[in-house]
Amino acid sequence: QETHNDPARMLQLCLRCWSDYTSQMRATIEFKMHDRWAETDSELTVHNKYRSSALSFQEKAEADCGMAARRKLTRHQRMIMSPNSPKRAVWELLGTILLFYDLIVIPLGSFHLPDDAYMKAMEWMTLVFWTMDVVATCFTGYVHAGETVMAPKLILKRYLI
Repeated sequence: QETHNDPARMLQLCLRCWSDYTSQMRATIEFKMHDRWAETDSELTVHNKYRSSALSFQEKAEADCGMAARRKLTRHQRMIMSPNSPKRAVWELLGTILLFYDLIVIPLGSFHLPDDAYMKAMEWMTLVFWTMDVVATCFTGYVHAGETVMAPKLILKRYLI
């Protein structure tokens, strides 16, 4: 009877019961780590190699044999930029700013804006940026079905088709 009237005693009993219950549950349930989580760093590297679309069958076989570290990247493969790199993020931000500039200035061009040094400089800057963006896109990987593709031939094929 005293237990029902004393909230602190009730809480203490509940916590003790909960502790007993959970310890019994832990004793009866065996938690096993998934095989993928238990792999070593070298095993994870091999699996990550398989995930890349840029790797050929030969490169995957080399990864299995541990020869991937000895293989050197070609000149073209070294030039490819990750779509998630900070440099690419800055480039995209600059492109967004210039896009908004073009969205405002190009329609205003029909009103014969003055040809001062600022307008000429911005005209050339946007022209050079968009031209360089075409080239930069050919050297930037892309994400396809959740996988980052960094193969130069696949990037060029996707961009041109």
